[in-house]
Amino acid sequence: MVCEVHTPIIDIKRFSSYIRLQRACAYALRFIYNSRTKNVADRCRGPLSTDELNKATMVIVKEVQLESFPNEYTCLINKLPVKTSRNLSGLNIFLDQNNVIRVGGRLNNSEFAYDKKHPILLCSKHYFTLLLHRHEHNRLLHAGPLLLFSNIRNTWWPIGGRNIAKKVVHQCITCSRMKAKAIQPIMGNLPSERLLSGYPFLCCGVDYAGPMYMLNRKDPDDYTPLTPAHFLVGRPLTAPACEDTTTRAVHALSRFQRLEQLRQHFWKRWSTEYISELQRRTKWKENKETITPNSLVLIKDDNLPPLRWRLGRIISLSPGKDGVSRVASIRTATGVIQRASSKICPLPVSTSDTADTGLHSPRHRQTSVESNQ
Repeated sequence: MVCEVHTPIIDIKRFSSYIRLQRACAYALRFIYNSRTKNVADRCRGPLSTDELNKATMVIVKEVQLESFPNEYTCLINKLPVKTSRNLSGLNIFLDQNNVIRVGGRLNNSEFAYDKKHPILLCSKHYFTLLLHRHEHNRLLHAGPLLLFSNIRNTWWPIGGRNIAKKVVHQCITCSRMKAKAIQPIMGNLPSERLLSGYPFLCCGVDYAGPMYMLNRKDPDDYTPLTPAHFLVGRPLTAPACEDTTTRAVHALSRFQRLEQLRQHFWKRWSTEYISELQRRTKWKENKETITPNSLVLIKDDNLPPLRWRLGRIISLSPGKDGVSRVASIRTATGVIQRASSKICPLPVSTSDTADTGLHSPRHRQTSVESNQ
């Protein structure tokens, strides 16, 4: 068995764009070719050609496959039996004329293009695969995971490609802004005003119409104005509190006292029978997503489309009595504002990066997002 010591021509993890990586590798190959060519007339000049870009892509792919499948590549290059894993056992891999691992598959007799019949093998955990999916996602005008995955399969065969397609779409800032979802914390506790016996507008009241002076038909001498409180609570808001009439006999009550007894009886049944049903949270049962200081968020505006929502950064949170933060202070381009959690849409730029994909740090990704606004 012959083992070659391979020195990468370019560091893939230094690039954040597939196009820049491809063109940088093409210029490096052109420099190597021109350095070895003594005849000046035969040297390459001018813009990069399609052949140079394709050759650069094959060189990058070979380096990627050497890093992702070293054992399989060594066996194929030395024409030895390949001990494939479960993910590769049904693909019938082989080396093409450029020493690139391709999928054999079962489409050899079809009339499709060569790249579709024998796509190039890739590992979804490699950083190059992530750059490729990001490039195709932008080229296809922010296609969804299914369209992105099916288009990639026309030339490439990334193992676990569906997962990385979903990941790229989920981490896309433009797609996230179009489908921004507000944070919904756990349902809060009932306020004390809803658990105490009282009248509507006991703590606050709004009078849009003003008093309506009407005479009482049963008592022409009654000049008390008819106010909205008569329709809401059956009496003026300034009327004194009534005594407990729940235990008194019905026949001994006046009409007013009978109405007051019905109201007190309703409150008693509500506080003993129905109030216990409010213990259960019917929705918003847990904090599925939380925000932290220094997070980059969108501020939801019902009167504007999502792409025009303001961008801001969380500077502080305001937790309630239960310790759950439902209000946050946000720094925007025009100043500091406060918004409820239902108006805050976090952007996927603060997720932790895994070492195997070589993603940039969250601080770098946040800066790049802010620069595009």
